[in-house]
Amino acid sequence: MRISNSWAPLITGIAADVATLTSRDYGNAVYNAAKFDIPKDWNAKAVAIAFWGTDAADEAVTAILWGRMRTNGPIIKLWAGAVTLGTLKVITDPITKAAVHATEALWADTITLTANVEGLADAVIRNESVGNDIAFLFINLYGIVDLYMEITTINTATTINAIICGITDASIEWQLQAVPAS
Repeated sequence: MRISNSWAPLITGIAADVATLTSRDYGNAVYNAAKFDIPKDWNAKAVAIAFWGTDAADEAVTAILWGRMRTNGPIIKLWAGAVTLGTLKVITDPITKAAVHATEALWADTITLTANVEGLADAVIRNESVGNDIAFLFINLYGIVDLYMEITTINTATTINAIICGITDASIEWQLQAVPAS
């Protein structure tokens, strides 16, 4: 796997359910206000996403990852599932490099797939709950130019964050064969 550039924030410090998309039109104001534009200089064919949050181990959030092909394309659902915090502590914020002062800042070690729809995206999950390591969500882009992470249920986790980086390999099929989605 070749990483195209450094990690970037996808969502930061979400402490409550975020606005739900009410339409899938390219002009959706909620989507456009909080979308993540995939940098062209990443030359990414796929992305890797990791989550971390503040609370106790085994706390979960549910989420939907939306994407759009080309600037005026319709919004499509790429992945829906749950993200569960593990026990591996986050010592340094992966984006700001600042020390994390929360008493329980933990990496997610489990990501589940409840919907991989639209027939377009390949969502691959590498879970690390046995070793309490970091779980990753891999998404083939297939022309997706921007993303929006909708947190549908925050449950009891205090905050949730997601970081993203581009992958320049042609696809993530090597992941599909190595680790089936759980």
